[in-house]
Amino acid sequence: MENPAQARGPRGHFLFGVIPAFRKDPIGLLMKVWREFGDVVRLRVGPISLHLLVHPDHVKHVLVDNHRNYQNSAGREVIKELLGEGLLTSDGGFWRKQRRIAQPAFHMAEIAAMASTMAQITQDDLPCWLSGDAESEVVDVAERFRVLTLRIAGITLFNVDLSDESADFGRATTICLGHTVDRTRSLLRLPLYIPTPANRRFVAARATLDRLIYKVIEERRSGKAKAAKKDLLQMFLDARDPETGEGMSDKELRDELLTMLGAGHETTALALTWTCYFLARYPDVRANLVREIESVLGARTPTLEDLRNMPYTRMVLEESLRLRSPFWLTGRKAIADDVIGGYTIRAGTEVLLVPFLTHRHPDFWESPEVFDPNRFSEANGKDRHPYAMFPFGGGQRKCIGINFAMMEMQLVLPMIVRAVDFSPIPSREPALEAGLTLRPADGCWMTVRAR
Repeated sequence: MENPAQARGPRGHFLFGVIPAFRKDPIGLLMKVWREFGDVVRLRVGPISLHLLVHPDHVKHVLVDNHRNYQNSAGREVIKELLGEGLLTSDGGFWRKQRRIAQPAFHMAEIAAMASTMAQITQDDLPCWLSGDAESEVVDVAERFRVLTLRIAGITLFNVDLSDESADFGRATTICLGHTVDRTRSLLRLPLYIPTPANRRFVAARATLDRLIYKVIEERRSGKAKAAKKDLLQMFLDARDPETGEGMSDKELRDELLTMLGAGHETTALALTWTCYFLARYPDVRANLVREIESVLGARTPTLEDLRNMPYTRMVLEESLRLRSPFWLTGRKAIADDVIGGYTIRAGTEVLLVPFLTHRHPDFWESPEVFDPNRFSEANGKDRHPYAMFPFGGGQRKCIGINFAMMEMQLVLPMIVRAVDFSPIPSREPALEAGLTLRPADGCWMTVRAR
């Protein structure tokens, strides 16, 4: 197209554009403008514009076909205040170097060796779902899974049991994520050294996370704590720059470990939480899942070899990831001018990719709001667009831990579902909290009963 058009979009506030509406209800706003303006929407955010891209072709264009033209968005600079220069936030040669170091730890052979540890930790955790001899109990399922997945991530990745630190880690993470989201949505970002109440809470919470992470590093460097095998932390410690021969500094280690630990437990916990949320509301799906679990496993603990014989378990998880992908939004910035869907994307313009919307695109998903795991049967999924669903991102920056996360969820979910039933509490329906991840606001409270 010789003269590509400018995408249309809402007028918004005369001064702030869509910022007020986005702060109030980000998902509601994005759904509304998508339905009104189509798959490419121009959004005015104060003095700048960005583009919402929804069609899978456009997602693939940014993440794969023309990925060299797109770098991390400006919002990632705010996230760096929390995570530093980890794999999630870094770019260029430094990112490629760190990715090469970490990649071997996530090869399938390495991950497979973690399966029995994951299953054993889950087995040990089962009594925590009900207190004493209680037949039922009201439980924040999100919190229960957060504690479990934090322990799994700590032991499998760093050989450290973080159970005793779980409460402090959880509170600090919640404060840090909330503050980071507020800053990404604000036009005025006061430097962190200005002691506003919000800044002081964030700095104190980040210091709590730093204390935990630096303690892990110090104990491994000093030999007080050793890896049972060459885990991710040891790979980072052993890595050397090919030109200088220097190893990673404590700060570089801190950034990578906090990124991995956060991504390794927060998103997995949320995915399992939302899966149980749907199982409680779709009894037929839950019954089919229980039949598969009992048929394949009986009463024994699952192994890696069992997973191939449990396709419905994976289908349930994939459908949950479609409707409630923990990473619900990501951004990129165009380096040079581009054309997407016939519309101009100017250099320096941010583009938003939103799995929450693309996973509901009616051209690719029939009755998109219905929870139906059969969408992911081998027959139904073979002709689907590869970017109609991208809960783990895509292209060269696709989540390094995808196999780790999927294996963990396929091991944990059957053990939990076999042990307890979940029932919704109508008066405590969880609202969506669309921050850096898609959380249930104020927890996901359900009645848990022993099976």
